[in-house]
Amino acid sequence: MEPTLTHRGARVLAWLELESLPVTVFGLFVCGLIIRLPDQLRQDGWLALVSGRVVADSGLPSTDTLTAWTAHVQWVDQQWLGQLFLYRIASAGNLRLVMLVHVGLLAAAMAAALAAARWRGGSARSVGLVAAPALVVILMSAQMRAQSLAYPLFVATAWLLIADSRKASRRVLLVLPLLVLWANIHGSVVLGAALTTVFGVLLVVRTVRAKAGSSREVLLRGAFLAVLPCLCVFASPYGSSLFHYYGSTAFNSSFARVVSEWQHSWPSLLTLPFYVLAGAGAWLLLRNRRAVSTFEQLALLLLFLAGVAALRNMVWFSFFALIVLPLPLAQRLREVSGRESKTVKTALAATAIAAVSVAGAAAASRPESWLTSSVYPAAAAKAVGAAAATDPTARIYSDVRFADWLLWTRPELAGRIAYDARFELLSNAELDRLYRLQNELTPQWKAAVADHRLVVLPRGQGAATARALMTEDGVRRIYRDSSVVILVRPRN
Repeated sequence: MEPTLTHRGARVLAWLELESLPVTVFGLFVCGLIIRLPDQLRQDGWLALVSGRVVADSGLPSTDTLTAWTAHVQWVDQQWLGQLFLYRIASAGNLRLVMLVHVGLLAAAMAAALAAARWRGGSARSVGLVAAPALVVILMSAQMRAQSLAYPLFVATAWLLIADSRKASRRVLLVLPLLVLWANIHGSVVLGAALTTVFGVLLVVRTVRAKAGSSREVLLRGAFLAVLPCLCVFASPYGSSLFHYYGSTAFNSSFARVVSEWQHSWPSLLTLPFYVLAGAGAWLLLRNRRAVSTFEQLALLLLFLAGVAALRNMVWFSFFALIVLPLPLAQRLREVSGRESKTVKTALAATAIAAVSVAGAAAASRPESWLTSSVYPAAAAKAVGAAAATDPTARIYSDVRFADWLLWTRPELAGRIAYDARFELLSNAELDRLYRLQNELTPQWKAAVADHRLVVLPRGQGAATARALMTEDGVRRIYRDSSVVILVRPRN
């Protein structure tokens, strides 16, 4: 047994030396996720847990019962399966376990993207260089929500399509069940379906052009991949109702007025890593287009345009670029070998792995309050619950970042809170009311809270609004801390 163990140990050390830079990058990424874990619990995460509880308790929802503004409005819960999964994790363990699963999903997606980049021919050095801006973008998008489950599906879909563009195989058809699963987890499936359709069309065109060498099987496969992804997007219990859902989310320009991550990603300090990655990709493609297939070029362009259209889409371009760009970069670099000590490279990778283990163990041992106390204090939820109990008819206006948290911690408030993170359920008039309130525009900006006795606002962005409301007769502040202020308005 001892020679075998020694041989295995030597192979592990050799692998750590060879993959030192990608392993170190991966370690930095995971440690960054764990250190920033409390920052990754926001309104979409609370919404996922609340909606998952609805599905678990009552089955798939058809109309809204959670908020007042959208009571009885048709609710197409496209993300039902992802939300149910996250809720079951919370039920089996606790909120800390949900957040650790979220880290595991992102870590799996990053590890798969790094492995795909190396498999495709990128050197360890080029993978590390491309990963630097990519992981910054991905970390900025790292919130616990149903989208967390979509990242591994995106990387798997991209890898299958890229692999088939290099060497045709029936294995590429696995993207279809992946899309079906994805269609019940998160709306980003439309990007996966679009990439697959582009690939299928290119495959059909390439096969037809081959003429005598064309294969009927390959042609049929291309036709399947061109057409079936459009059907996979609707492979859900909601079926054709998803037409309206996708129209009211992915193609709703009104969202950008009230939700920052739906705004265009114009060049700025915030979007600098995204544009650095895109600029480097354009430069590499101009100098070495042969290293990148036609499908990969079109996919990069499509995902870049999606990233420009909305901040939340930059993450998909970053994952795809991480897989594709290291190969052309490696061909431009002159690899330097022998300068770094083998011991140093191995120790660096081993340290990264050890850091991930220590950070993970520390996060798992910390109390759940570590995740919530800074932004979501239990005392604030208790104050809202107590005030609401004294007047069972009182409606509650809450900023979106607190609405689903209150619904999660105080289920009895269902139907009394104005709105939550499901902006697709709101009408354009209601979105306009929110926009006016957030920016205090026109004399009617207070109309959004006119019928609400309790008002829950963030201390930073909502401070001016809170001060303006406090000038009204009879308004009282019942709670305030570093993150939230709660006001009670007089009965009408």
